[in-house]
Amino acid sequence: MLNADSDNILSQSLSSALLNGPDATRKIRELGFEGAIFGVTGNVLAEDVAVFTDHGADDVVAKPVKFAKIAECWTSYDKKRHRRKSTSVYRV
Repeated sequence: MLNADSDNILSQSLSSALLNGPDATRKIRELGFEGAIFGVTGNVLAEDVAVFTDHGADDVVAKPVKFAKIAECWTSYDKKRHRRKSTSVYRV
């Protein structure tokens, strides 16, 4: 099982034969996965991006995929992940 503390990235396509990326992302989140999920699509209209993020994706990468964009998304996700860990409140 993948977990949020690992450096795994899941990428989901907007259009897939059996289960589209946003629906797969929602199901993966329902199973408890908290790691990075990036949508991948050639449709980068605001509505298309919102479909992914509303279903639990952390970011969306436009096709053709460029390494620089994945690195940018990962950096943004990693900052959010560390911020969540450092701002957690523990009661004793």
